[in-house]
Amino acid sequence: MASGALRGPGGTVTGSRLGPFRGRLAVAGAAEDLQWGLAAGGALAVLLGLLRWLDLAPLAAGHAAAAAVCAALAVPAAGVLLRRTSARRVANLVDERLGLAERVGTAYALEAGEAQATPLSPLVAEDAAASLAALPPDALRRAFRPRLLPRPLGAFGAAAALTLLLFSLEPLEPSKEKPRDPAAAAREQAERNDAAKAARKLREEAKAAEETVDPRHAALRAVAAEMRRQAEEMLRQNPPKAAAMASFQKMGELARERQELLAGMDPARLQEMKASGELGKIDGDLQKLLAKLLSADMKDLNAQLAALDASLKGAEGAGEWSPEMLAALKAKVDELAEALAKSPGALEGRKGLREGLQVLGDEKLLREIGERLSKLMETLRKQGWEGCKDPKGLNDDGMGDFEPGEPIYLTDLELQAMLDRLKELQELADLGQLSFCKNCGMSGGT
Repeated sequence: MASGALRGPGGTVTGSRLGPFRGRLAVAGAAEDLQWGLAAGGALAVLLGLLRWLDLAPLAAGHAAAAAVCAALAVPAAGVLLRRTSARRVANLVDERLGLAERVGTAYALEAGEAQATPLSPLVAEDAAASLAALPPDALRRAFRPRLLPRPLGAFGAAAALTLLLFSLEPLEPSKEKPRDPAAAAREQAERNDAAKAARKLREEAKAAEETVDPRHAALRAVAAEMRRQAEEMLRQNPPKAAAMASFQKMGELARERQELLAGMDPARLQEMKASGELGKIDGDLQKLLAKLLSADMKDLNAQLAALDASLKGAEGAGEWSPEMLAALKAKVDELAEALAKSPGALEGRKGLREGLQVLGDEKLLREIGERLSKLMETLRKQGWEGCKDPKGLNDDGMGDFEPGEPIYLTDLELQAMLDRLKELQELADLGQLSFCKNCGMSGGT
């Protein structure tokens, strides 16, 4: 019987009836290929991430994303171009997925001449065509829905996570050249041990300062906490000598910068100091002055100036002064003035410190007070204490920028604030001095 006899009411099995199924299979195949393409693209992205992390190629995350997308699309595109599904395969899949009990496959075999035609062949073709025509759309969609493939999708998820991790890491530094001989290796290890020892000492000092600092000393607390953190980081990394010394130097510069800010250094001058590297060393003049001011009994000196001023003004309850008392006070004033003279740059540009000290940081004014005390001793010798009294008190002739009669000593609050600032400045200097290279405990510092 001729093959045309196998035509059903809707056309031949291999023609109009199997064409739509071939298209559905192509779409489902492309979707499944895309899943494998995602896995391939993920693997490529991981490879690019490794190249970047190993510092073998200067790649950005965008490069990996673009390469992964291209790989993912290339797989289904290749499948569409290369995959060829025969009509026999389509007919068998239709029977298998739609449960048609080999109706379509048998009809195709008769139509294609794969099986010998019989008088019932037209009925077979009609039955197959009718079965296909009776299929509801939902059944077709379910039967030819793309499958979700766990393996490629799982591989893609893992590759995506690994790629994100690789691009979040800093590229590895090129491996350092290993020591050429055991002596060099031993020397390098000894230097690392020295660095660790110095970092451990600095950590303990900073931790102690952080725990015992006066609550009012916020700048000192912040510097101590940061230096402790950096010292702990050094202990974790155990860097070579050059890197360790650079870290110590930076910590010293941090302490010096905070010290200058607390002292009220002029911002423009502070920027110049940063640019010139001046913050990378200790200010000897400031160190000497701080040591002198903190070793002197500033409270007693200030109290004596206030008491003398009250006595000269004849305040109630104020006693007389003897020549020995005036001489002792003059010696203290002259000693402080001399200390300021020996550290001429200690207050230069440090407006906050100068204003906090007031008379106690003004060499010229202290010299004037010393001269006034000398005159009082002479007057006391010739005229007695009553001859020394003056309603204007110690400041009888307008010393410095003060008006005559105006007190030239600090109030209790001003004095305490000044002493607190001096102590915090000194403690910042101590931390900075400990971390500067020449004091950090490592040889070869500058």
